[in-house]
Amino acid sequence: MFSQASEYCHSLRSSVRTHHDILATPVISFSFGPVSRVFIGRALCCNCMHRCCLLLFRFGDSELWLVMDLAEEGTLRDYVARAAAQGQESGADAIVEERLHLAKGAAAGLKYLHDRKVQHRDIKTPNLLLSRDGSGRLTVKMGDFGLSRCQALVTATASSSSGGRSIGSPRWSSPEQLKREPYTDKSDVYSLGVVLWELLTLQLPWGESDTMQIMMAVLMKKQLEFPDVQTLPALLRPYHKLVASCLSLSADDRPTSQQVCQALSEGAGTVE
Repeated sequence: MFSQASEYCHSLRSSVRTHHDILATPVISFSFGPVSRVFIGRALCCNCMHRCCLLLFRFGDSELWLVMDLAEEGTLRDYVARAAAQGQESGADAIVEERLHLAKGAAAGLKYLHDRKVQHRDIKTPNLLLSRDGSGRLTVKMGDFGLSRCQALVTATASSSSGGRSIGSPRWSSPEQLKREPYTDKSDVYSLGVVLWELLTLQLPWGESDTMQIMMAVLMKKQLEFPDVQTLPALLRPYHKLVASCLSLSADDRPTSQQVCQALSEGAGTVE
């Protein structure tokens, strides 16, 4: 069965660019039960052909098998934890450059989704998976689309809120998520900001605080704080203002994912 799936996946790689609209169109659902989440994830990912997003394929008209890229290097949270455990070694030039490369990849993946009117809604380092490209370089891939929504679905339901419940994971959730207010692309940007904060500081967001403590802190308008900027590697110091802007309590004060990508690519620490 696995070999058949592998062969089918290989054949789909050459044809999915032509047929992805057919795969995606009929499986959008308004229900968020376990099976519907599979359908939604499949619908979204069949339309996402980007190096920083997991490729997801289906096979069989009646079977719910999913075939996707193998992210053999674990999650970005694993990477951050390993780098933190290395201490001073994590500040070596090669590792610092790799951290910046992964930050650019996470931002590129989000921009790609936003360009296609998709909100991820659960961006966090455990959902960013790592693999190696043909040159052996680490590449980040955005995964877990179980909570994602496309603009058409939001419009159809006449709401962009969380439907009476907070969504995502509190360590990475925006203030509006925790207050169950309407969700926008800028809510994704806040979560991306937390991911970038992790890559810069190599710390766990909100430390050992539990879920309730985190929610109370955010609702009381507290923000993630940077350690002394001078303790950051020199290459990463210019970006702390960019990350701080992503973490603004007001969504209106946050940059767009496109602006974040541009700032990271140009080596700019702020958004114009």
